[in-house]
Parts: sequence; C-alpha cells; structure tokens
Amino acid sequence: MQRASQWLCLAVVFTAGSWLCTGYAKASGLVEVTPDLSILVEYFAGDPAGTNTAYMVIDFEETGGESYGFGYRYDGSVTAEDLIVAVVAEGALDWDFGTSGGFGTFINNFFYEGEVGNPSSFWRYEQGVLNLAGDAVDWTTSGVGISSAVLSDGDFVGWYNSFADSSVKPALPIPEPASSAVVLGLAGLMLRRRRG
Repeated sequence: MQRASQWLCLAVVFTAGSWLCTGYAKASGLVEVTPDLSILVEYFAGDPAGTNTAYMVIDFEETGGESYGFGYRYDGSVTAEDLIVAVVAEGALDWDFGTSGGFGTFINNFFYEGEVGNPSSFWRYEQGVLNLAGDAVDWTTSGVGISSAVLSDGDFVGWYNSFADSSVKPALPIPEPASSAVVLGLAGLMLRRRRG
C-alpha cells in the first residue's frame, strides 16, 4: 500500500510539478476549492485541524516567473499577515518585509524555488473572494495593510509584483488540462492496481 502511494506521489510530482503524500506541511497538489475551481497548492500551513481555509497566490509574472498557491488552515480571527508568517515558517517560501508606523507590515520582496521578485516594482496586495458562480476569484486592490486585513473562510490573499497597472491581477495557479488528465488517469491506475 505504501509503495503504491509513493508511486502516485512521484507521478503527480512528474506531471503536475507538485508535492503530494509528504506530510501535512508539505501536502500539496490539485486542491478543489469549489466543484468548478481547482488550484495547485505548493503546501499548506497553519492548524491541520482548522475549520477555515484561506489561500495565498504569489505571482512572479512581472519578473518572468510563475504563479504559486499556498493554503492556510485556521480557527479564530487571523490576518493576512498571520497567513504569510505561517506559510513562510512551514516551507520554502521566504519574504523580505518592513514595518511602517500606521500601516503595519509591508512586503519588500518574495523568494520561492529560485523565483525572486523585483523590489523596485513593489508588491501589490490584492484581496480575493470567489465570484458568485464559484469558478473564479474576484480580486480587489487592498485598501488596508496585511496587519489589519482580517481573513474569512475561503478568502484569497494575492500578490502581484507591480504597482504600474492595477488592472493586472494575480493569476491563479491552475494546471494545464493535459497534466490534470494524466494525473487523474495515473491515480485511477494506482487505485485499481492496489485493489487487484
């Protein structure tokens, strides 16, 4: 049984570029946010038994990179800053930040898996909620800092590395259709082999 799940894990890593089956902090892969929206999550942080979930998207497109998703499970009242601190503490994401009197904590830069933002472009903080159809995220440039932004279950915290054009929003990390089909096919094959 363990060997089959290890193979499934390797198949997902190879086809979707994600880490699966490696414990809570590193558990990742394709996460179904709603029946009509799934995103790739690098890893989860926070309380594994938490009843609420929020997601963070960091988009390195401005510097020629990719967009990455992270999950955060929690209970109680938390802020966007709590989410970032937990995600940074659990895995490979790192950040450079500063503080300002009335504004609180602000982001200078993010670093992840060789991706580095341009600190001269600044990181724009976007607050996201699911649209009414549940198949996309509606982003709004935040009017408050991360220290004051209280999260609700299902919220998205988004970062885009440019203030230049506020119409450009963080891209959700969504797998290519071909990769998803291969992953699902391999998962079905492994389950069938395990039963047989």
